[in-house]
Amino acid sequence: MNNIKSHCDKSYDPATSVDFIQPSELFSKQDFTSYIETQFSTREKIYDPLRTMLSDYDIEHHLIMGTDYGAKDTNDELSKFEEAKLTVLVRRLSKENRKWRTIIGYTTPSMSSVPGSNAPSSVTHREVKSLISGYVSGLRSGIPAAVNARELFMPSQNNMHCRFELIVNQMCKSVSSFISARQREKVVTSFKLDGNYHPDNSYNYWPVGVSPDFGITEAIEAAKCAFIKILDSTHTDAEKDMARIRLLKDFFLDSESSFWKDICESNMEAESQLPSELGKLDLDVQLHDLREKVALAFDMKTDELPASIIAQAEYLIWFYYLKHSPSMTQKLSDFHQYLLPHYIALAAVIIYDLHIKGRKIDIKIPGETNRKVSVYKTFQRTLEENGVSNKLTFEENIPNLNKAFNALDTKLIVFMTTLFSLATNGDENGYSFLRMDYVEAHGKVRVKRTALLAELPQMLKPYCSETASRLIEEFTGIMQVNTCNPLV
Repeated sequence: MNNIKSHCDKSYDPATSVDFIQPSELFSKQDFTSYIETQFSTREKIYDPLRTMLSDYDIEHHLIMGTDYGAKDTNDELSKFEEAKLTVLVRRLSKENRKWRTIIGYTTPSMSSVPGSNAPSSVTHREVKSLISGYVSGLRSGIPAAVNARELFMPSQNNMHCRFELIVNQMCKSVSSFISARQREKVVTSFKLDGNYHPDNSYNYWPVGVSPDFGITEAIEAAKCAFIKILDSTHTDAEKDMARIRLLKDFFLDSESSFWKDICESNMEAESQLPSELGKLDLDVQLHDLREKVALAFDMKTDELPASIIAQAEYLIWFYYLKHSPSMTQKLSDFHQYLLPHYIALAAVIIYDLHIKGRKIDIKIPGETNRKVSVYKTFQRTLEENGVSNKLTFEENIPNLNKAFNALDTKLIVFMTTLFSLATNGDENGYSFLRMDYVEAHGKVRVKRTALLAELPQMLKPYCSETASRLIEEFTGIMQVNTCNPLV
């Protein structure tokens, strides 16, 4: 009896490929129905959850094995076993989390771009990661050895990520670099036409008075048109892949899109909450008059500004630094490039604005907590709970700051660091005050760029994984060849 059960488990196990099925073996729907009812205590139609899922991905039921798999005379029987395996996978996911479809489809904010989402406190995120890991593992472990696309989705020995995931990510990074370079090329070309020669930099400089969004529309259009041109030259062929391959391909495309969509929405949210006092801050500031200049931005006396604000501003900048150093190999010497007096002053304005508002801020960006978060109080409390003290030097506080970073509310950390990032991009040489119109323009550049990066992966779904891989690599090559940043 145990041998029969073991055999059934393998026949229906999603992580065991149909290679295991003997050529003479016939699928028994009755046996499978009994297996499902025993394992999952369900009386609904056994295939309904799977077919609903396949419908979400525009996968027709009769194409579970794909058009390119194996010999036609064996496919019908293997298709029944493969359908059973996928049904078991879906049932397991449903048993683990009733919202599994929205999780693996990234149809709701995923927290994928939230730097604090791996924090020990992020129970929800850990559960989501566990479910996603089981989904991806169950799909790719059951890919038959003879399927050419198999290697695209298997993790490499030195990297937990698969090749398909990596090339999609590389494509988006290449597009981002191309857009930035194309903007700068447009500036230089414009200068050459107008004869704006600089004795030190020739024509290769971004001058005072040119908005950060100069040329952004043309740069984005150039990237998108190049991508569409490549796609239009290739027939769609998603039906070639087995259903599990298509599900993996679409999962990684959705994951990449979700990452950029999260960042896009984060930038829009932070931009709407920037304090107007940033534009009143005198940027000709030194360490000795930080409190005075910050207080003046709020039309108040220096002694009215809480003494802790400047230290907390430095802590915020450290969190920003950690966000951009995910390998956690931070060096204090590298950090000092961020710890400039006017950067500390900008961070202090942001911190004090959050302090005086004293209310919960409605944050719509991805995160595990409730939409309304008391930002400053949560920030202050997390610092205190993790041993960060104004009585210690900054260097002495670093271990505790790192603990606080990992424990911070997942919405709060991305919100505050994005506020700071946007503010620093309004600093214009030759101006004593922040160019708030430049801050707004820089925000628009980020939103437009990340909106495009969220869109591109979705356009690859009509293609099979091997075709999509070829298109990605071709397009990435075009982007890299045509990326020439004259200001570097």
